[in-house]
Amino acid sequence: MITGVAQLDYHDIERQIFGMPRIGLSAWGWGSLISILGPGHLRVKEGSGEYTLFANGLLVHRNITEVTPVREWLHEVSLTAVESLKREPEWKPESMKFPELELAESTFKMPLVDVLLMWSRVLREALHLRHGGAFVVVPDVTPAPVEMKFPHQPYDLGRDLVDLWVINGQLGGLLDGSQTPELRSLVEEKRRRTHRLLSRNRAVGALSATDGCVVLDRQMVLHGFGGSINAHRDGTEKRKCVHLATGKEISREELLHSLGERHKSAYYLCHEVPGCIAFVISQDGDLRVFASDESHVYFADQLHP
Repeated sequence: MITGVAQLDYHDIERQIFGMPRIGLSAWGWGSLISILGPGHLRVKEGSGEYTLFANGLLVHRNITEVTPVREWLHEVSLTAVESLKREPEWKPESMKFPELELAESTFKMPLVDVLLMWSRVLREALHLRHGGAFVVVPDVTPAPVEMKFPHQPYDLGRDLVDLWVINGQLGGLLDGSQTPELRSLVEEKRRRTHRLLSRNRAVGALSATDGCVVLDRQMVLHGFGGSINAHRDGTEKRKCVHLATGKEISREELLHSLGERHKSAYYLCHEVPGCIAFVISQDGDLRVFASDESHVYFADQLHP
């Protein structure tokens, strides 16, 4: 049943941000969105699925949460954000019911939707630019073999999200149908914090258009951009490489022979430093992920944020 037709862009999904905080993937499970990327090049999103139609071919994309290292990282960020929220003096859980935050601490290990949407917004901004770029997530920025051309004071992306959770909780305690100056003030403050979150997420995504990579730690704290990866490229394979689509090991030569320099740098960074994640974006809109632990380097392609 068609209920309406409208011209939208990829930012329209952000209207769902007003229902936070949430958990799960329900925010992605509605409607269809068709983006025209170029002549005969369409990106189609239906529910939680996404695929590309180009040159009479169809390429199906998987959500980044299907990549286990990415999902676990975003879950870590969710737990950190929840703990930060609990320390806020204005947060009063006894008068505000947010069971979603409790679910974040369950054994399910699914990131909060708000955290997932925040990172997806960053990646989608980078994809939308059609420039190509990379985001690297490292356990510790100082010893990582990445030289940043533009380092800056650490900026916690989750801080704006927690601020918005707090004001949303305060509003929840006042929505009894009465219109008061306090309520109007809180509504305006929520609007301001919402736009601040959206604009800063997009700004971080736009940093990928600068030559080099954008550098974050595993708490989703931004440390700089324009990073040059100086990982060793010796012939020794310390960690086996696994293609996550098949679950099978793949040789370094077979994996990298058709990929560009940006992808190779991401691979060698993960090969040298366990606990890294690298999101690599091609000019044609492809998103690939490299990740590592103590024994393996993992690779995933055909992804969408």
